[in-house]
Amino acid sequence: MITEDVVIRESKGGIIICLDSQGSFLSLKEQILDKLDSLDELIGVQAFLDVGQRKLSRKESNEINNLLMERGLHLKKLVSRGKLVDFKKEAAAEKSKEPTSPSVSETNDSVAEDTILIKRTLRSGQKVFHPGNIVVLGDVNPGAEVVAGGNVLVMGTVRGLAHAGALGSEKAIVAAFRLNPTQLRIGKHITRPPEGEGKEGKEPEMASIKSGKVVIENFKV
Repeated sequence: MITEDVVIRESKGGIIICLDSQGSFLSLKEQILDKLDSLDELIGVQAFLDVGQRKLSRKESNEINNLLMERGLHLKKLVSRGKLVDFKKEAAAEKSKEPTSPSVSETNDSVAEDTILIKRTLRSGQKVFHPGNIVVLGDVNPGAEVVAGGNVLVMGTVRGLAHAGALGSEKAIVAAFRLNPTQLRIGKHITRPPEGEGKEGKEPEMASIKSGKVVIENFKV
């Protein structure tokens, strides 16, 4: 009888990923990927990771967290050796111990340097939040939400809600092939499109803050 090293089951609050304590970490990552790729409608879902008796290093925890974020999942809690760990609080505490780099803070006002890539269109009801930058290879449909502490880049059309600089940055931008959102936010600033459908743009568009207002203009590199 073959024993699975990774078991994923649904719960009321999201999905629970259970890892066997014996398998190699590389094998576990590959199995997690295979199982997640076989599931649908995961974007915005909270994930709970139960590693059993396995002791994960900080590097391994981050690798799994990044793997989940790339598929639009949020790692909410981690259970290790029967103890519940708040992954977000632990990661934030670890981050606060690291020395800050002046060169990074001077050139990038977003809260985190990391970027996640969502390789699909976001449909109504799907929500993605990330403290860094978010890149979407697809559209953001009405009823979908993309919220980033940094920048939002959509390789398609934004028809839902897009919020860049969600943690306070007014230097963040929202860029897309076409911007026709139900609501667009940068930092604390909010704007909505005028009544009626906008014209089909021929060039990519970018929203940014200028003179205290959200301004949408053609995006040229």
